[in-house]
Amino acid sequence: MKLISPAVRKHCRKRIHYYLLMIKKHIKHLPGYEQALGEWLQQIPGTTSKISVQKSAVLETAKILRRTLKLPGLCEEGTLGDSDTLRENSRVVSLKRVQLQLQLPAVFIVLLLAPVLTSCTELIQPRDCSDIRRQNRSQSSGVYTIYPLGERSAVQVYCDMDSEGGGWTVFQRRMDGTVNFYRPWDQYKMGFGDAAGEYWLGLDVINIMTSKQKCELLVDMEDFEGKKVFARYSSFKVDAECDGYKLTLTGFKDGGAGDSLSAHSGQKFSTFDKDQDNWSGNCAKTYLGAFWYNNCHFANPNGVYRWGADGSIFAVGVEWYQWKGYNYSLKTISMKIRPVQ
Repeated sequence: MKLISPAVRKHCRKRIHYYLLMIKKHIKHLPGYEQALGEWLQQIPGTTSKISVQKSAVLETAKILRRTLKLPGLCEEGTLGDSDTLRENSRVVSLKRVQLQLQLPAVFIVLLLAPVLTSCTELIQPRDCSDIRRQNRSQSSGVYTIYPLGERSAVQVYCDMDSEGGGWTVFQRRMDGTVNFYRPWDQYKMGFGDAAGEYWLGLDVINIMTSKQKCELLVDMEDFEGKKVFARYSSFKVDAECDGYKLTLTGFKDGGAGDSLSAHSGQKFSTFDKDQDNWSGNCAKTYLGAFWYNNCHFANPNGVYRWGADGSIFAVGVEWYQWKGYNYSLKTISMKIRPVQ
């Protein structure tokens, strides 16, 4: 989660100060307020509240409280009139006739400040792994939650923070054959597998991520002898379902793998139960996969996971023709995207 910027913190401190000036005539200095405020703010960060506040913000707020709440002794009876309202972040916060008849606990101040403190945080969910990388460059590769369409679109992905500058969102990953990729259309549409292992993110999400901004593609692969190569494309886009999730990619850059994808550009996605390829037969059924088949393939990353060289059944493995040909199934392959910098 993104921490609030220094400019936002400064602006929030000014608003908190104004808020306190409006109520200081009715609330007197209460012992323990700084500790209570700190404890309350410490509960804000985390996945449930999706709010993050830096420690410096807590300390600065405590300083403001120390400067503004100066009157000693017990609280006296008093009220805030109904007409006393404060505009906070373009909305009205009304404080209605608060009776201060007892010596109140310090947490009372915190409750009064809650609308201001919480509205001063930037509630920003990362749209992709590049957002996570931008927020904290020390993040390591692993599973993260992103929000391609906002708060209600949470999805777990594997983020590659190491390859070619990091910040890559992995949408396809093969590594050990534990997940069956010979699946129907609806599962390729929605996604399947586990982001910590083998998985397919889902065509709907890939479409959203590549349609909102220009993206590049990186395809990393490794053979069973430990050799690693890659292919990179400067532009990668997947259209909506109504257009068959058509693939468009350009700008090949060779990292030793050769170009096995350009021939698939312009093709719709096909599965065994939804044939949209350019062949008279069914590429997905014939080569036991699902992909942007033409007639049929130079790449079959969603094919059957086999163990290296195997010519028993032609071209059904996890293959990248321009590197290993049709009868070698790769040990690992991952396809990942990143917004063009």
